[in-house]
Amino acid sequence: MILKAWHTNTMLSCALLLFMLCLWDTHCEISEEYCMDQPLRIEAAVGEAVTIPCHFTFPEEEYRYMITHRFVTVKAGNEYHCGDKKHKIYHSTNGWKNFLSRKYRGRLSVNQDLRQGLLSVTIANITKADAKNYCCQIQVYMQYYATPEWQSPWGTKLVVKDDNDEVLSLGTRPVIYAFPGDKVTLLSQVTSRKVDTISRVIACHIGRASEFSHACDVNTKREGCRISEDNILSFKIRQVTRLHHGLYCWRVEISTNGKRITHIIQGPEIRIIGQTSNLKIEQPEQYKFQNSTIITCNFTRSQDRDIIHTEVYWMIGETGVAFVYHPDPDYILPDYRGKTRLLNDTNLLLPEFHGADNITFYCLVMIRMCSGIHNEITTILERGPGTRLSDND
Repeated sequence: MILKAWHTNTMLSCALLLFMLCLWDTHCEISEEYCMDQPLRIEAAVGEAVTIPCHFTFPEEEYRYMITHRFVTVKAGNEYHCGDKKHKIYHSTNGWKNFLSRKYRGRLSVNQDLRQGLLSVTIANITKADAKNYCCQIQVYMQYYATPEWQSPWGTKLVVKDDNDEVLSLGTRPVIYAFPGDKVTLLSQVTSRKVDTISRVIACHIGRASEFSHACDVNTKREGCRISEDNILSFKIRQVTRLHHGLYCWRVEISTNGKRITHIIQGPEIRIIGQTSNLKIEQPEQYKFQNSTIITCNFTRSQDRDIIHTEVYWMIGETGVAFVYHPDPDYILPDYRGKTRLLNDTNLLLPEFHGADNITFYCLVMIRMCSGIHNEITTILERGPGTRLSDND
């Protein structure tokens, strides 16, 4: 017990000394690790519930003995900014009752997983009045110091559609990461909320959207897309370049009860990332399939404290042609959809094997990292060496 108390006091003294030195040094590394990452846009229908994920990073490990409490704030601003104090709709307190705006009482909840660096804001029973820009904000108090409040500069735009809206865009991946030269497929599904009408998509074009206003300008890039029988839109870019980086949108022409109507639907964002070799991804060179198979994917991260969040995908082929696992099921090959899953966040479980013999499976790792004092976020995207899977006895 005495040794444990001495160790704790020593750690506290070291942390306090390090922190005081940090206050004197304007180049202290702690100031570079405050970041908040949110999706730019989320769509929901009236009456539904929506969850906005807010990933953040803070060098808590070095200063955990000094932290006394944390404050979490949620703001609902207008247009495309986070707003100011008057837009606050939720605020956690230390030992007192949390503040919650009357408009959101009984509908808004905030879940905190501070060790994982995640705040989740859930709004139930969505109304048209909830169509705002939502921002997560956090502040940490320590024994002798309070950190600045930090948040995403843009927040998340919640788009709300009701029964009077002719169509909804569903199944659209908000962000697609790709290497230069990859083949990329954009997807969206058009559905009608009016049960008394029968709608059919008869034409569609893909366009570019403004980065800040999210307005859609199909004149900047008018190209046709494919339409399936169940109104799923798809557009393939055979070989992406840096010029394909940006937000996309769809102009859709729909036939409803003999009438021809045009709608603009927001699509995903494509982020073109250069290949790096920082993660040292390891995969077994070859596996022989037997009933079911687990293909392992291991990688190292040099600076875990800067990492905001990580996503792992699995694909066949080296050019992004087909996914056997993806967080969005719509992007998974039909033969693997609903069958594959991740184990321990990175390893691929293959309960069934489809495809030609000696096919190669690649682990694809995406990491979002905090790299600056003004919410500067960088993305690392790397592909593993691949595992060849054989079905031969």
